[in-house]
Amino acid sequence: MAELAPYGSWHSPITAQRVMSATARLGEVAITDDAVFWSEGRPAEGGRIQIVKRTPDGELFDLLPDGFSASSSVHEYGGGAWWVDVDTLFFVNGADQRIYRCDPGFVPGSKPTPVTPAPRRSRGLRYADASMTPDRRFIVCVQEAHPGEQGLPRATECVNRLVAVPAVGGEPVVLREHADFVMSPRVDRLGEWVVWVEWSHPNMPWDATELWMGRLDTSSGTPRLVNPTKVVGDGHESIVQPRWDHDNHLWFCSDRNDWWNLYHFNEQGAPTGEPHVVAEGPWEVGTPPWVFGLSRYDFLSDDRVVFAYSSDGIDHLAVYDQLSTRVDRLEVPFTSVQQVQAWTTTVVFVGGSFTLSASVVATVVGRNGATSRIENMRPVADPPMTSAYISVGQPITYPTVHGVAHGIYYPPTNPDFVAPEGTRPPLVVMIHGGPTASATPELSLRTQYWTSRGFAVVDVN
Repeated sequence: MAELAPYGSWHSPITAQRVMSATARLGEVAITDDAVFWSEGRPAEGGRIQIVKRTPDGELFDLLPDGFSASSSVHEYGGGAWWVDVDTLFFVNGADQRIYRCDPGFVPGSKPTPVTPAPRRSRGLRYADASMTPDRRFIVCVQEAHPGEQGLPRATECVNRLVAVPAVGGEPVVLREHADFVMSPRVDRLGEWVVWVEWSHPNMPWDATELWMGRLDTSSGTPRLVNPTKVVGDGHESIVQPRWDHDNHLWFCSDRNDWWNLYHFNEQGAPTGEPHVVAEGPWEVGTPPWVFGLSRYDFLSDDRVVFAYSSDGIDHLAVYDQLSTRVDRLEVPFTSVQQVQAWTTTVVFVGGSFTLSASVVATVVGRNGATSRIENMRPVADPPMTSAYISVGQPITYPTVHGVAHGIYYPPTNPDFVAPEGTRPPLVVMIHGGPTASATPELSLRTQYWTSRGFAVVDVN
């Protein structure tokens, strides 16, 4: 029988030590024909970011040896610090910001090979957000060059630019140095075109960005960008996450209708017409690009596009059929969906819910929104929490001076206690940092620490 005790005084099995020793922080994911990869930040290893490989038989391998961490410091916030090209892993090492590679047959734990030369100053040349040419000769990526590096003798602040790096190692070649900031360079399927996003002060990337394109000429052996041209961007829209589909059509997210919806061009290669919106509505496919390497959509092998979208603070997963223009919401038990990647008909992503901590999961996408069994790629290290102690979040909307605001409400929950009738719980209000952040709709021990002790929690969204 539950014990009668005031709100806020309940005893809980969720200790502060358990909260502070939380499991690894999951980052980006990648999928190939024979493996799934992901990055995870490990508090027990000083916060370093390891790359994990999962084979078809379920074996897990740590790929980076001691002393290496896949972490970029471009724009300081980083992201986009590693990528897999067929059977080769490339990554930016946190300590020196150089690009390294782990070749086929690489034995986990052995020393990676440096690709970019050492900078003149410590961490003076930083890299992120790469795309490989189809012939695997060059890495097209963002380089952040700091004062004192070659070509910047009188610079007083760092320069962001597009570069091409020989994949076997060598000096980077500058392709584009124009705007204050650049992100998301993506080489097309034929290796003929590169698209990227750029913007300049005073804009932030959620205020206004531009999508550019140029022809990539590697015929001389030294890459160069020919005739860079603005594709879209009128100074009032934010464009994020461009990429090419299997038939070489260009896709991107834009908030031209005040919501980051998904758009694409009908032309293959360089577009000449207007972009077309997919599933237009009051929801967001794009997200604020504080970091590189974000991915909210990808392409299945049968003319379908799988994408995540946020509505009323909750994430959903959907699939768009390019032939029928039909959109189906996928029935998956997740309220948080990030880092969407696809291979043939399999989609892999980082998913969580109000009762499940974030994990790398995979499912096969069938027709009309059907999905096969959802497989957890990364077993949770901690034993699962008894569901009776979990407070399930409830999205709420409440009035404010200037309209309404949103949040997620977590009621006090503990099967061992009940509060005196007619009393109310103390309330913990959690706020997020930054002007564009939001509450994450997934299980958090930080929140459950309070609710299991008889506190109510509102996570402002």
